[in-house]
Amino acid sequence: SVNGRRLHADKYFVTDVLKGQLGFDGIVLGDWSAHQFIPGCSYYGCTPAVNSGIDIFMATYPEHWQKFIENTMDAVDSREIAMSRIDDAVSRILRVKMRFGILSIDPSEPPRRPSPNERAAVTQAKKVGFDKFFQSAEHALLAREAVRKSLVLLKNNKGPSLLPLRRHQHVLVIGNGADNLGVQAGGWSIYWQGIASSTSELAKQHWFKQGVTLYQGLQQRVDNGRVLLGGPVAADIPKDGEFDVAVVAVGERPYAEY
Repeated sequence: SVNGRRLHADKYFVTDVLKGQLGFDGIVLGDWSAHQFIPGCSYYGCTPAVNSGIDIFMATYPEHWQKFIENTMDAVDSREIAMSRIDDAVSRILRVKMRFGILSIDPSEPPRRPSPNERAAVTQAKKVGFDKFFQSAEHALLAREAVRKSLVLLKNNKGPSLLPLRRHQHVLVIGNGADNLGVQAGGWSIYWQGIASSTSELAKQHWFKQGVTLYQGLQQRVDNGRVLLGGPVAADIPKDGEFDVAVVAVGERPYAEY
């Protein structure tokens, strides 16, 4: 929302600014049933959001989207929604499909790329099971690469004397995310809202069969296991411990939209 006005019904930002001034010619996709929060709208229809410029709606369940389609068609028939608005949405959807090669301009020619549900990776995942497929060694390596390329170093004022860490150092690891895959992974990872703890037997059996925590990773990389795990807060720093550097993993309980 901007200034308290939800963007799903804000024609100025969606159509005038995004599609008009900025020249965006892709698809504007609504969030999961977010149109229901617009005044005068519900799960089953939202004329103001259609008119604002939303092209695809996430109407979640069959009883929602079926009625949503009916109500939208009724709004077109009653001229509450202009046919040009429907044409704009359909044109954008088809344009994106053509750009990505999953829709051919010539019906006699096959698409350059198969639809998402027909691609080799999906076919393989269906064959071996999605859990096994996405927890494969290949995907683990890809995940590590993504983390390496997305980490951002904000400060290293002491230069090479601080970072990178060296294998012979004695390292203290502390914080609520130091040895917790649930906090480390966050929401929309293994599970929609995320799992607050990866240490329970249920979590280990069903959600965190694989994975390396920050503490475990440092243990693997530092010589002679000179890695000490503290508690989740500063008060848990071992009083008698000797260490060269402290790594603090601060995180929040995982969550998704709310």
